[in-house]
Amino acid sequence: MQIQTLNFNPRFKSTKQNRILCEKMLQNYRKEYPKYFHSNSRIEYLSARHKSDEKYNKISAQLEKLAKKYSAEIERTRAQYKEHYASWDDFIESIDRATTRYKAANCQEQAILLQDIFLKHGKEAHIISIVLQDKNGNTKEKNATHVFVVTGLKKDAKPQNPDSWGNKAIIVDPWANFIISAKEGLDYYTRAFDYNPKEDTIKFYCKDLINIKRYLSKTWVI
Repeated sequence: MQIQTLNFNPRFKSTKQNRILCEKMLQNYRKEYPKYFHSNSRIEYLSARHKSDEKYNKISAQLEKLAKKYSAEIERTRAQYKEHYASWDDFIESIDRATTRYKAANCQEQAILLQDIFLKHGKEAHIISIVLQDKNGNTKEKNATHVFVVTGLKKDAKPQNPDSWGNKAIIVDPWANFIISAKEGLDYYTRAFDYNPKEDTIKFYCKDLINIKRYLSKTWVI
């Protein structure tokens, strides 16, 4: 699978180095896991984005059926791994086994598996959830949440606050299969969500399931 580097024009040498690192990590991820995980959220997203396309309308029933099938596979996958675990490595082994068995993973599972590859190589990376909400704080629609990995943050950055990430941060999205500068990536997601600043709010949450700095201090590097 070809990795997409969307609109990426690094302005700093270190940013270019970060991009090369990200490409290596995503390539390692592709060697470990299926090229095309079964993902109901991806089918639903594509269907929603192309609902005005006559070609998609002709197969909308089949896509809906496929999304339901993949959704069931995701449920079976998630039933096989636990979020309460003795160690990070035990958790990764559990989710690896479950996703590989059913070949099913949405953005959440894919981000976790990619983050682990960064960590195993001694590189800091965080899992970020972006959520589109209405003025009352309710998630707006079915496909108004997404999870991705961000790396290259400033030393004092707060992962849940993109304004603090710095200009060398890079988003790596295994679900969408692209690498992009954080600023351009966030612009991309707001467009994908059809974000309306008059009606909507976008929230960011750090979804790390492990203390990153503590884990990396063990210097478990491949």
